[in-house]
Amino acid sequence: MDSRNIPYKETDIYFRLLVLHAYHAGAGNLACAINKINPTEGGQSLIKTLWKTECGGFKNESQNYSQIALAALMNFENITRIDGDSIFLIQGDKALANTRRSVNPAEKESGLTLALLMYERDLADGTISYSYFAEKVETLKMELAQINPANNQLYPSNEEQLVRLANELMKKRKMDDVIQLLRLNMDLFPQSFTTAEHLSKAYKLSGNAGMAQKYMSKSNELMKFNGN
Repeated sequence: MDSRNIPYKETDIYFRLLVLHAYHAGAGNLACAINKINPTEGGQSLIKTLWKTECGGFKNESQNYSQIALAALMNFENITRIDGDSIFLIQGDKALANTRRSVNPAEKESGLTLALLMYERDLADGTISYSYFAEKVETLKMELAQINPANNQLYPSNEEQLVRLANELMKKRKMDDVIQLLRLNMDLFPQSFTTAEHLSKAYKLSGNAGMAQKYMSKSNELMKFNGN
């Protein structure tokens, strides 16, 4: 552009697209295409002509490059518009945002349940902390109960659900999260000898022999109480 005395600003869209082409095709190949076009001014018309110009190594892939970039930006803007002007790294948050746009009680109920499961995945993947997970669980359970009081016992559906999640976290050596999750499960299912047994293992792996023994004894007691 300087060699042709064509004015530009680095913030101009067409100039930024030219820079993208230079990164993709190389400055030499882009210069070849520009020389073939022999423009006297910049602007979007130059970019559109570039999309139809071949020269040296500047061929089909190079022509398409800025079109792909523009399409990606349009898709990005569409995602942010749909998801409430945010890009969600937390899948539970995304599911929750989608659900809260619904006015249908049945759809909202199933959506909140899905969001709870997504928060489980987020916790297992390390995307969120246990405290964030616990906060969202309480919030969503209250919302479910408002839709239908029977939903108060909907999550977790049984004692094994959080035990399975704890096992995933245990394999990743996230012992603090494991212990907090299993203690929550113990509060929800106080007669669960399986939860007590896993708590004992978690405390043992974290180096707390006293608590490990306490929950192993509790597990044994509960097992006898339940006739196992």
